[in-house]
Amino acid sequence: MMKSSLPFRKRFMRKGILTALTLALLSAWIGGCAANAGVTDTPEAASEPTVYTVQTGKVTKSIAMLGNIEYEHTAVLKWKTGGVVAAVNVSVGDAVKKGDILAELAPDSLSSAVLSAEKDLIEAMDAAAAVMVSEVKKYQALATLAADEITLKATKAAQEKLYYPRGTTQDLQMAYDSLSLAEQNFNYAKEDLRVVLDSYKSWGEDETRSTYFESFKQNYDALQSAYGKWRYLRHAPEAVDLAFAQGAVANAQLTYDEALEEYESYRVIPRAKDQKNAESAVELAKTTFEQRYLIAPFDGTIGSVAAEENQAVSPGTDALTLVDLSAYYLEVMVNEVDREKLTLNQAVTVEIDVLTDQRFDGTIIKIDSAATGTDQGPKIKSLIRLNESEARIRAGMTASVEFPLVTRSDVPVVPISAITVKDGVRSVERITADGTETVEIQVGLLNALCAEVVGGNLALGDRLSVLSVDGRFYETCGISNPGERAED
Repeated sequence: MMKSSLPFRKRFMRKGILTALTLALLSAWIGGCAANAGVTDTPEAASEPTVYTVQTGKVTKSIAMLGNIEYEHTAVLKWKTGGVVAAVNVSVGDAVKKGDILAELAPDSLSSAVLSAEKDLIEAMDAAAAVMVSEVKKYQALATLAADEITLKATKAAQEKLYYPRGTTQDLQMAYDSLSLAEQNFNYAKEDLRVVLDSYKSWGEDETRSTYFESFKQNYDALQSAYGKWRYLRHAPEAVDLAFAQGAVANAQLTYDEALEEYESYRVIPRAKDQKNAESAVELAKTTFEQRYLIAPFDGTIGSVAAEENQAVSPGTDALTLVDLSAYYLEVMVNEVDREKLTLNQAVTVEIDVLTDQRFDGTIIKIDSAATGTDQGPKIKSLIRLNESEARIRAGMTASVEFPLVTRSDVPVVPISAITVKDGVRSVERITADGTETVEIQVGLLNALCAEVVGGNLALGDRLSVLSVDGRFYETCGISNPGERAED
C-alpha cells in the first residue's frame, strides 16, 4: 500500500471522513465492530486514481463523419395481383431462404389470367423439353434451304440470259439492214416535211402538210420498231430489265444465305437461341403463375408483416419487408477538402451511438468521384462496409465513422484524461516518492483518447496519476499494460 501521506490521498480521505463516521456507527449497531471502523475502511467518495506508466504506443489522427446504418439488402414485397390472402407463412424475425413462399392468395380469388398461367407454364415447360430433343425443325430448315436454292439458281439464269443474243448471225444482219433502211427512209421523210413546212404557209394547204407529217410519223415508228427488233435480237438489255434482274438475284441470294445459316445452326441441338426462347417462355409463364405467391428474392430475415389472412388486396399493396442482415453499410458525406485523404479499401472505425460498449471495424468500398450538393455545401459520398456483425445493430441507427489520416507509432503516449490544460499550458501529475508533482509537457499528434508527448520533463517509465482512463485507450493506442491502481 502507498503511504496515506500522499497529497492526492489526503484529498480523497478528507472528502470521505463524514461518510466513514456514519458507517462506523451503523457497523457498531449491527455487529459490535465499531472499534475497527476507521479511515482505512472508509468507502471512496470517488473512484481511486489509476497509475499509468509512460510507454510507447501509437497515435492516430482521424476525421469523424456521421451516417446511418443500412442493411445489405432491403426489399418491400408487394402483391403483384389482386385477391384474398389465404395464408401468411412467416412472422417478424423469421429467417427465410431465397425461393421460400412467404404468403399466398386464395386460388378462387385470382383473375382468369393468373388461373390460366398454370396451364401456360406446363405447356411452356413441355415446349422447352421438346426443344432439347426434337430434330423436326432441322429437317424443315433443310427443306426451306433446298427451295431457296432452286429460286436462286432460277433468278441467276434469268439474269444471265439477258446478256446472250436471241437470234442467229443472219437474223441479226437482216435486222440491222432493216434498221439502216428504216433510218434512211426516216431521214427522207423528215427532210420532205421540213421543205413542205417551209414552202406551204397558208392554211389552205393543211392537207399537204398533214400528208407529209403522216409520212414522217410512219417512218419514225418504223425506225423505232426496226431498232427494237435489232436490239432485242442483239440483246443489249434495257436498264430497267437489268436492274430488275439484279434485284431479283440479290433478294434470292439473301434468302438463301439466311436459310443456309438457319440450317447450319442445327448442327448442335438444341440451338442456343431456341433454348433461350423456350426458357424465356417458361420464365414468362412462371412469372404470371407466381403472382399468387410472395416469394423471398434472397436469404434474409422478415422485418415486418403487413399481410393478414382473409385480407382483400390489390396489385401493389405492401405485404412484407425482407432484410439481409449478413452485412451492414453506412453512407457518409465527406467534405471536399478531405476527399484526397481517403482511399478505397481504407480501414475505418465505426461507433454506433446506442452501442457505446463496442467499436466496429469497417472498410471504405466506394468513393464518389463527383461532389453532391447538400445544405452544408458540396460533399463527397463515401460507402462504408462493416467488417463484423452484431445482433443489436438495426438499420437507421446513427453511427460515427473515424477516417484515419495520420498514424505515428513507437512514440511516447499518455492518456488524454491525464492531461490538464491551464492558461494554454499542458501538464500531467507524475507520482514521486513523496506524492505527486506537476510536470509540463508538449504534445504532438493527439486524438480523443491519447496524445503523443514530444517535449517536457517526462520520460518513459514515469508513473502518472490519472483520475480515469477510457477502456478503449489501451487497444486503440497500442498500450500493452492496462495500468495499475494508485493504491497498489
